Amino acid sequence: MSRTDLSPRRRILRPLPPFLADAVVAAVVALFTGPDAEVNDPGHRQADEVTWLLFAVSVGALLVRTRWPVGVAVVTGAACAGRALYGHIGELLNLPVMVALYTVAVRGNRTPRASAGSGPC
Repeated sequence: MSRTDLSPRRRILRPLPPFLADAVVAAVVALFTGPDAEVNDPGHRQADEVTWLLFAVSVGALLVRTRWPVGVAVVTGAACAGRALYGHIGELLNLPVMVALYTVAVRGNRTPRASAGSGPC
């Protein structure tokens, strides 16, 4: 089938290039995770430079999630563990890890899947 054979509707539904899809996913994750990083329960550590650095590392890693899914799962898991050990809690702070683990589950071979899902967060 050549490009001219595609209907206009089918041309619109073409998948995004991998880097652009990763950028959209990272932006959506940042949209939900950022406000959760900003506000924390009284009595727990509030957002500071370390919190935002770990946020940037975990969301930034998602920019290459389709290229290196296991590495991204390790980086996001380490950032999530770092936030927890640092004393910053939040319901959506583990969202980058969930997205990374989903990517590992749907891409790659079966060997790293079991080890990637056994992290602390």
